[in-house]
Amino acid sequence: MIKMEYEDTKKVNNEEEVTLDTDDIIIDEEEGDQMKVVKKLRERLRICEEEKKQYLDGWQRSKADYANAKKDEAKNLSELEPLIREKILSEIIPVADNFDMAFRNKVSWEEVPKNWRVGIEGIYGSLVNTFSGMGLTQFGEEGEKFDPALHQAVETEGVAESEDGKILAINQRGYKYKNKVLRPAKVKVGVYKN
Repeated sequence: MIKMEYEDTKKVNNEEEVTLDTDDIIIDEEEGDQMKVVKKLRERLRICEEEKKQYLDGWQRSKADYANAKKDEAKNLSELEPLIREKILSEIIPVADNFDMAFRNKVSWEEVPKNWRVGIEGIYGSLVNTFSGMGLTQFGEEGEKFDPALHQAVETEGVAESEDGKILAINQRGYKYKNKVLRPAKVKVGVYKN
């Protein structure tokens, strides 16, 4: 009798426990010859190798899918980050506007104790530095040439020809995020009238 077994051994409490695989091949010599045994073993080996290839292919596909998903996620995140940052900065700009309004009221500003003014100006400076660090810049200064892509004229005033098209006053600063205008500066523009 030819007896072929696949044994799997494992230790349980320092004693070996032997379990037999359900695919054990037990062949009596009288039932068949050795060629049949070899044939059955080859068939079993072929099936095992096909299964192994399927499992390996599936694993490699899953690994590639996971790597692609990670790349896609990183790409989506990198595309989304500037939009999120832009939205947050747009929400914070009114805080800077409040500081600007307080500074513009010269009479009231000068009446406030100097130590308090210095502290508030320091806070405002920190806010502007934070904006700069995040890619947000202020624009709109008196004397600049009016640019409709950057400025919104909310007032006009008659001026001499040399002052035509120049910004006379800033009502509200403009802001750019990187090179995109988030909010145009609201300005008073000089207009030459003949």
